Amino acid sequence: PRSALLSISGQLFVVTQAGLTCTYQAATPRVHIPANGGTVNINVSAPNGCAWTLSSAPSWATPVEHFESGTASLSLTIAPNTTGAARSASVVIASQSVTITQQ
Repeated sequence: PRSALLSISGQLFVVTQAGLTCTYQAATPRVHIPANGGTVNINVSAPNGCAWTLSSAPSWATPVEHFESGTASLSLTIAPNTTGAARSASVVIASQSVTITQQ
């Protein structure tokens, strides 16, 4: 919050404005990707002025954008899965966990 002291006709007034409350919501808790990889977009909802970032991702999920603000979409390039076994990992975006599963 921020405050200011105003003087009007000799009277003092304190004005206090509450700070922005930032809440975040990922559009989906799970994403499924084929073995050949590709690009996935994860939508994040947040009030204007609320910044967010990708804070955790596996090595096979490369972010196209690292940092956003407000409601936006984060793009991740998912590398092909050549292991022959399905793999799964969580990414953390704006404190929201999203599980990526790849065949």
